[in-house]
Amino acid sequence: MFAFEWEKELIAEWLSLEGYLVETNVTLMGNKKIADIIAVRLGEDKSIVWHIEIGNLLGNLNRNKEKIANKFDEYKLRAIKRYLKEKLPLTGKTEYRRTFIANYCTRFKELKDELQEMGIELLLLSDLAKYEIPESIRRWKKRQQIGGAVKDWETMALPRKYTLLKVIELLNDDLNPYTHSKQRNKYRYFVYQKTLNFKSQRK
Repeated sequence: MFAFEWEKELIAEWLSLEGYLVETNVTLMGNKKIADIIAVRLGEDKSIVWHIEIGNLLGNLNRNKEKIANKFDEYKLRAIKRYLKEKLPLTGKTEYRRTFIANYCTRFKELKDELQEMGIELLLLSDLAKYEIPESIRRWKKRQQIGGAVKDWETMALPRKYTLLKVIELLNDDLNPYTHSKQRNKYRYFVYQKTLNFKSQRK
């Protein structure tokens, strides 16, 4: 799963947390790259194959549209299907998702609308890091509590393998387990002091 660029590694960690099998910098024979990221989530009724590309979108709207369309053309789709056929037992219905994640994008709204008509999703990396990824971390921690792995999800830390997700975890106060632990310790100390004062007053 390890990626050379931090953006790919961040997205790969996020998708892994969401239950996807993830490969980055996917190439065919001859080292021809077909995808920045391919993520697969197997299901009994439906499997999801998510093809993701990451980059900057500067300047001309039509040029950016053409650039993205080329990254998700029919050749790439057929190549991904062949690649996965050798790797995974995809049976039943399969949903193919195509997403471009931009570090920076000029005329984002216009481009997003035009790509949507082509069946391609456009996202900003900054929005993912600010909203979607923290929410994924929150959902994952709550699932651990529901499953009985921990008593309190707020004081649970992500596993160490999620290197970049842990940065986001630490930067969000409501996700930072150390913040919650300190608050709980302060509260326990406060209760302890109140108890001592109450006992001393009764003597």
